[in-house]
Amino acid sequence: MMSLVKADYRPMIYKQYIFKLKAYKDAVTTLMIIQIAAILLSLGGTESMGGGSSVGISMTVNYFSSDFVIALTWIWAFTTGSSLTSKQNRKIDFIFAANRFTSSAANILYLLTVGLFASITSVLAGSAILVIRSIFSSNDLLITEYSYSLFAVSILYNYLYVILIFSLGYFIGASVQKTRWSFILLPFLLAAYMYMFLPSNPSVFEFFFLEESQLLFLIKVLAVSFILFSSSTVLLHTKEVK
Repeated sequence: MMSLVKADYRPMIYKQYIFKLKAYKDAVTTLMIIQIAAILLSLGGTESMGGGSSVGISMTVNYFSSDFVIALTWIWAFTTGSSLTSKQNRKIDFIFAANRFTSSAANILYLLTVGLFASITSVLAGSAILVIRSIFSSNDLLITEYSYSLFAVSILYNYLYVILIFSLGYFIGASVQKTRWSFILLPFLLAAYMYMFLPSNPSVFEFFFLEESQLLFLIKVLAVSFILFSSSTVLLHTKEVK
């Protein structure tokens, strides 16, 4: 007799999510190491310009920002997203009576959580750079006025980009796991990823980076991320069925 009881996946997803937060803590440790290294490398300034006058007065202006920290955070996001689909990480799910749907749902929740943490710390890195420079440098610092609302918007935008990159990395990782020729496809997929987000490809670059409407940008990122995450779940599920 066929059971009409509908399975409730939420408890299983939650258990896997909590487990993954503990099991993949090395990813957060790696993130912190990368961001600290990026902060130290940014202490010399991300951009500089200088000038002089006929009376012998010279001036050098160094610009400090968290751009380098954010860039390395995005690279970390891509590698973390793609690594979750590896065979070694998928074996962890055998601890639970799980399927690919609950596993992917837990993975996505994990990525959304650590992505928020990464977005906050990468934006805060700009303040850390200025604080360190003010302590150890005798030069004058001209700090741009920064409001709490602008700080919140910076975190939100960075978070949306991190989610987008997570979804792209997760999709590429799932696609690679689908074929035995992964070691050949991976370099080309990485090259395609770099090409998509470089200004040399104006269509994709403008689609995500030059959108003036905040609402439209939000819709674009969430829609593309949803499609990529959903496609990844389907790919991993069909692999499981085989």
